[in-house]
Amino acid sequence: MLPAAFPFPGILESLVSAEPEKQLPPGYGVLTDEGIARLRERLGVFHKLPTTPHNYEVTWDGTRHFAMGHGDDNPLWCDPEYGKTSVWDGLIAPPLFFYTMGEPVDPKHTPEQKALMKGDPLIGLGAYQAVMEWEWWKPLRLRDRLKVQKTNIGVSVKEKSAFSGRTVHETRAFYYKNQDNDLCAVQRGTWIRAERHKSAEKKKGGRPQRSAPGSAGGKPVGHHDLTRQRHRAPAHARPEAR
Repeated sequence: MLPAAFPFPGILESLVSAEPEKQLPPGYGVLTDEGIARLRERLGVFHKLPTTPHNYEVTWDGTRHFAMGHGDDNPLWCDPEYGKTSVWDGLIAPPLFFYTMGEPVDPKHTPEQKALMKGDPLIGLGAYQAVMEWEWWKPLRLRDRLKVQKTNIGVSVKEKSAFSGRTVHETRAFYYKNQDNDLCAVQRGTWIRAERHKSAEKKKGGRPQRSAPGSAGGKPVGHHDLTRQRHRAPAHARPEAR
């Protein structure tokens, strides 16, 4: 309904009615065996990340701001002079500073790989991050730069899920190497790919009831206190290693 004061209602209505209706590709938002098979064909094929890093190089200000931003005043990554007295003989970056770095590497695909990597085999499905883990091999030092490569390393189908019926667990890996081509870290994450309308239906119908603490077969039920959960730092970043 247009406001009565609008001077040219006919013009606006014609513009609105003239907008073409968006045509979704066949199978959009539906989990199919064909999509799963195509996703599996991509395993081990590297592809370029679409975004550039926030930090191209490790700097004192960068590591200090990152650490202070989440309340970590460890002098190992905040004070270069302190770092010189440690076993590391200099400042190193906080373990999760890797999140801010990594220039995308172009894998130079063959024509066949380009065709394989075009689009999303599970287009229209939700992608819900479920797991993220890190494996640290070498700490980041001042003036280090990083390159990052990404590939899919796992595709598993869950036929029955309380969340959305049939789902796919897609696991991706990110490999970070420094300017000397040394492997510094590996990041692995799993995303649950699910049909959005089914997950919405499950949510609308309510979550299944869980056993109360102490009941037969039951486990303690309760919300996690996220404010108390902390990542365990790798060995090179724990206080005893300073």
